[in-house]
Amino acid sequence: MRFTDIIWDFDGTLCDTYPHIAYLFSRVLDEMGIAYEEDDLRRRLSTTFSRTIAYYARSREEGSQIYRRYFELENHELGRIQAYDGIVEVLDYIKAHGGCSHICTHRGASLYKYLDHLKLRGRFSIIVNYSDGYALKPSPESVLSIIHRRGIEASQALMIGDRDIDTAAGKAAGTATCLLNTNGIARPETADWEVFQPLNILNIIES
Repeated sequence: MRFTDIIWDFDGTLCDTYPHIAYLFSRVLDEMGIAYEEDDLRRRLSTTFSRTIAYYARSREEGSQIYRRYFELENHELGRIQAYDGIVEVLDYIKAHGGCSHICTHRGASLYKYLDHLKLRGRFSIIVNYSDGYALKPSPESVLSIIHRRGIEASQALMIGDRDIDTAAGKAAGTATCLLNTNGIARPETADWEVFQPLNILNIIES
């Protein structure tokens, strides 16, 4: 393969979670009588979950209530989430050809519930999430942590994500970058490649 290590974002890259997250979050806000605009809510959720809670909560206690209620709902709704078509095939190809896949995400510890539900956890070597305390993308800090733990050169890695912050983080860390364009955004200058289907990633990583 062209790269030994593939670093993946999670939400919007491995799984189509954004519509579901927005749906659950809006249910919580409705229950609590908190006003919001749908487009603004979706935009905020595409950054970090904790910052979205902080924006809508009118007090620290209300923020805790939003958090608890959201995950109560989510625990009963995991079956709605699926990996994008072709993701499993790409992950298995990487492993079969001696490569390693990793995750670098803003999602917190709830990530593991999704990975276990989808039977994906065993396909990843290193998982870095919000709970690890690294600076958020587009900072390269979390990407560099994976590179350093693997003991590889940055040029051996490919960062894949659905947003400009993902490719910007990879580029700043010195990796190659690929935009998996699941949201119809303009291709950022920091993306070396752009694909619209996960299986198209094979054309990039095949030697």
